[in-house]
Amino acid sequence: MLRRVVVFGTGDSGRLGLGLPLASIFFPRVLAGPWEGDVKAVAAGGAHSLVCAADGSVYSCGLNDRGQLGHTPRSPQVPTPAEVLLPEPATAVAAGHSHSLALTEDGRVWAWGDGTRGALGLGRDCPPVSPPRLVKHLQGECAGTRVQGIACGQHHSMALSASGEVFTWGADAQGCLGHGGGWFSGGGTEWRPRVLRTLSTHDVRSVSAGYAHSGAVTAGGEAFLWGDPDFVPGVSRARVSKVDTPRLVPLRHAAELACGGSLTLGRDGAGHLYSWGPGLPGLGRSGASGPSRPLPGIHAVRMASGWQHCAAIDHRGHLWTWGWGGSQGTAYSWQEEGAADGGQLGHGPDCGDRERPWPVEFVFDGGRRLSQHAWKAEAVSCGFNHTMAIVAF
Repeated sequence: MLRRVVVFGTGDSGRLGLGLPLASIFFPRVLAGPWEGDVKAVAAGGAHSLVCAADGSVYSCGLNDRGQLGHTPRSPQVPTPAEVLLPEPATAVAAGHSHSLALTEDGRVWAWGDGTRGALGLGRDCPPVSPPRLVKHLQGECAGTRVQGIACGQHHSMALSASGEVFTWGADAQGCLGHGGGWFSGGGTEWRPRVLRTLSTHDVRSVSAGYAHSGAVTAGGEAFLWGDPDFVPGVSRARVSKVDTPRLVPLRHAAELACGGSLTLGRDGAGHLYSWGPGLPGLGRSGASGPSRPLPGIHAVRMASGWQHCAAIDHRGHLWTWGWGGSQGTAYSWQEEGAADGGQLGHGPDCGDRERPWPVEFVFDGGRRLSQHAWKAEAVSCGFNHTMAIVAF
């Protein structure tokens, strides 16, 4: 089976990579890029997208106002995927609101895009960067160990070393870097990667970055969150304005966290899926203060949380989405450039909001549907108002 990229959601700024016209796509559509063979990673950002092919080459498309596509020469927007030149093959990619990261096979991290708030980790007063630059300070801090994981929030970034250490940098909105209320290299900004000392005694296996909060899961099944108090169980925003150090989450046997803009998702080792956070009408378990009861009807193996929508893949390879459907004229329509609404759930043009996970289908022109047995989702990423997945056909 060939692993291919599928996309759906708003086409504004060319983020879906399907070329002109920049129309919203309401059902999954295969993205036929310039790469050959399989795809191994995707990342959906604010209004741009990244694809990592099986050979380690990286491609990007969408809005490029801050250099987040990594192309030279720079164009305001690129409607079809173009290659990002890196010196080594990549193993992972991550996309923030207007910055991007790539992890290469040699364990090094490369950054490009908006550096004005420190999210690139390249130092103070960094202008927009394109093409990619090596995050040299991270390599020095890691003292010879390899980086094995990366994550991008709205204006901050995270890295995970092979030895289980967590590094954060960028804008410390509501304490999302986790370093406490002490010294920062520049006001509320950490301009270079800094090890998260409070997690040094834990063997962290995965990290996740939301819009203004962050999370980590250890090898022993412990989950930690910090940043925006609306996402940290047991914390009241009425009493605390930020959570600036990691706090243990009451999620037993945690396997994964997915931090988003309106909800955080948690998955335990048995595949039970939980959601909590401030939420908005139309988002599953809106307003839940922490993981209590699992979402019904799904045994999850992968998951993602975007601005106001979520996605999960179950043990059969079926793709599910829920949250805000992007309907025009609702209270949550968004008219900022590069952030148009529509289609991110993949349930059709008449889709409203979904309060619970709902299966995604391939529907072609004329209404023909592709049998669920003919494809299997393997990875998913939720951006601002678009969704990307890797699907084996």
